[in-house]
Amino acid sequence: MSDMKEIAEKADMIVNGYAFTKISAGIQAVNLERATACVFGVNSSVIESSMEY
Repeated sequence: MSDMKEIAEKADMIVNGYAFTKISAGIQAVNLERATACVFGVNSSVIESSMEY
């Protein structure tokens, strides 16, 4: 759980339990309740995801 707290503290924005952070590849979105993540590229494509839905 401390990992989720650290992610939330470093996030640029939190909306509905999702922490959004700017990274070099684009934007990382982390679901703070389920500990799943997705990385969106600069052209809005999904680069990497651990989310199932």
